[in-house]
Amino acid sequence: MPEQDYRRDIDGLRAISVLAVLFYHAGISAVPGGFVGVDVFFVISGYLISGRIFQALAVGQFNFIDFYERRARRILPAYFVVSTLTAVAAYAILMPDELVRFSKSLFASSLFSGNLATRAEYFGPAAETRPLLHYWSLGVEEHFYLLFPLIALLLWRFGPRLFALDLAILLVGSLIASQLMLPVSPATTFYWLPFRAWELLIGSMIALPFVKPPKSPLIGSIASAAGFLVILAALHSYSSLMSFPGIAALPPCAGAALIIWGGQHQNFASRILGLEPLNYIGRSSYSLYLVHWPIIVFTRLLYPNAPPSMFLAGTVFGSLGLAVLTYQFVEIPTRSRKGFWRPRRIFQLSTFGVAASLGLAYLMFASGGFIDRLPPDVQQLLAYRSKYDLRAKADYRSGQCFVGPGDTYEAIDQAACLPVGGSVAVLWGDSYAAHYTLGLRPVLEDMGFVFAQMNAAGCPPIVGLNIGDKPNCKAFNDAAFEWIQKNRPKLVVMSSRWFYLSGSWLYNEPAMQLLKKEISEFPTGTSVVILGQSPSYEEDVPVILARRWLRGDRSTVSKGEIRNRIFDADKRMRAEMAETSALYVSVLDAVCPNQQCPMYADETPVHPDIGHLTDVGSKLFAEKIKAEIGLVQKAGR
Repeated sequence: MPEQDYRRDIDGLRAISVLAVLFYHAGISAVPGGFVGVDVFFVISGYLISGRIFQALAVGQFNFIDFYERRARRILPAYFVVSTLTAVAAYAILMPDELVRFSKSLFASSLFSGNLATRAEYFGPAAETRPLLHYWSLGVEEHFYLLFPLIALLLWRFGPRLFALDLAILLVGSLIASQLMLPVSPATTFYWLPFRAWELLIGSMIALPFVKPPKSPLIGSIASAAGFLVILAALHSYSSLMSFPGIAALPPCAGAALIIWGGQHQNFASRILGLEPLNYIGRSSYSLYLVHWPIIVFTRLLYPNAPPSMFLAGTVFGSLGLAVLTYQFVEIPTRSRKGFWRPRRIFQLSTFGVAASLGLAYLMFASGGFIDRLPPDVQQLLAYRSKYDLRAKADYRSGQCFVGPGDTYEAIDQAACLPVGGSVAVLWGDSYAAHYTLGLRPVLEDMGFVFAQMNAAGCPPIVGLNIGDKPNCKAFNDAAFEWIQKNRPKLVVMSSRWFYLSGSWLYNEPAMQLLKKEISEFPTGTSVVILGQSPSYEEDVPVILARRWLRGDRSTVSKGEIRNRIFDADKRMRAEMAETSALYVSVLDAVCPNQQCPMYADETPVHPDIGHLTDVGSKLFAEKIKAEIGLVQKAGR
């Protein structure tokens, strides 16, 4: 295939892109939109690779074997080296179930389909324990380059102009599909080629032979400067809270296109981008992209309490250093098509590398994550995650008074769960209410109440609230509230995973207003207690404790692993509930002095996952909040 003229400014743009991604992932607040660096990469890739294809087609020299050999030579050597090193680190650092999940990622990525296998939210906390999540972009590119040469070969015969029209139609169609799919499935839109292809096609469009350079250096300068400003604006103003990609990805992609197009004439922006430090980082940008995310993930896991400045310095300079080594000793040697690295050898080693990666992934998966490598006490600790199923617990009256999200109100055993004689206290809510059953039931009975219970998984006790993925919740709560109005229990204790409802904060409309309205409609003589949000962690508590134990740390209270936003939500909800007749009990205040929450008691984790309570946790929390619940009786509420 014909070679393109080398442009230093494009490597400089690569440097800006990869540094933006690195800084964003490392937590530098100055670039909250650093994730758009990947979108800029897509435009650059579309321009460079499509340009080579177009040049070869124009002179009748396009060859599929030659094209894919070049792709393999460019992508695979560094990929296999970094993946192998990451697998070694994963074996040493990850918990067994995380290693199993890693094995699935490695398997899919080795088939260049990592983007299809992951459902993890890119902007969510789960991403922070997935060392290969960033391989999704390689999957998008390789899927594109499996299809695009075929499309180009088929359509080129009809002439460049008609070919350009076809590309434009594909581009616009992909962009529209991306925007329409975004509210339906954000993860699919983010990771899958049909909703990302338009970004690469922007690069393809400006690589078309008849797309002329700017007519004058002045126009090129204006275009490059404008593109640079647009990208900087996106880096500064975008954030993980926005819907992305969709139409929001268009400005940084357009900015990249303007820089590439305008830089065909030397101008101030292209000279800045062509400076040697940026140029070198750009040339090694692939290696830097490969190594940066595993370094960040493993550093965060090994040093969760590291000061931000030390974490930042370690991950940024560590990534740059390892990228230099990978570039110099892997990328540069394997790019030579002579001697040992001739084309046939590349295909042979690529085949072996894929087979070895698949075999390693299978071994990790089949072994269950090599759990035997851990000390017995750590294994026992982690076992709480799998053996503790809230929905199967008799102590929580699961399947009787606590039903699944697909069940209706009729699944509640009325005779066993909803007595109507005496001073009845009913526990109403979702699984974050059910997990209080074991501890709260004896507390309420000691106060003279007859305990009643009606819980449905995933259904916060808010009448009139529609939960999109749990259509039975509204009817369940309607029936539950009807029972309350008819039978007039003495006390209703309501609890839920308040701070998070179907992706929305509870105190946003309409959930909070519905809750306030509901409280105002409770029958006279029925007191209402709202148990506030209980602790919620960034990852499962047994895993947090296991990591500590492996470091020799046997501390039993949280050290920043709590989701900080729940404390803000608790304060906001307390203020909102002060406007109602309900008694608000801040569980966080009761059990987490100085925002340090108990994680381990009586040789048992307090939580089996990120927030539900074990038997020990249920009893511990009930003991901490019983005095405040008793205020209802004293106040005669």
